[in-house]
Amino acid sequence: MKAVLTNCLNATKLSTNLTYCMLNDEIQHLIKQQLIVCWEEVTGETDLHDFAGREPSWDEIEELSQRIFDEQFLGVDFKYLQELPNAEHDMKWENQLLFNQDVVLYALLALALNMLWA
Repeated sequence: MKAVLTNCLNATKLSTNLTYCMLNDEIQHLIKQQLIVCWEEVTGETDLHDFAGREPSWDEIEELSQRIFDEQFLGVDFKYLQELPNAEHDMKWENQLLFNQDVVLYALLALALNMLWA
């Protein structure tokens, strides 16, 4: 998460009128960093170059992406989390899942808008 914070907009830019492109670039950077964090949590690895150096097959990549989606975006226990009493409710994890889902929706919306304006 430190890498995300060091690349965010600095205070001088925040005092000006931000354009869509400036905001979108920063949000896209945040999304990429979040995807890397999700990948690290699922695989336990910390270096994408090592993973790429192993030259995984397309089937392995698809399987891993499905696993990341299931665990970090869909949340196999998401409905169960919402039904728990407040004392047992893991709101941090639920909010992380919701954030990850919103990230995907934003990325799709931004892609559609960028394709429309291209």
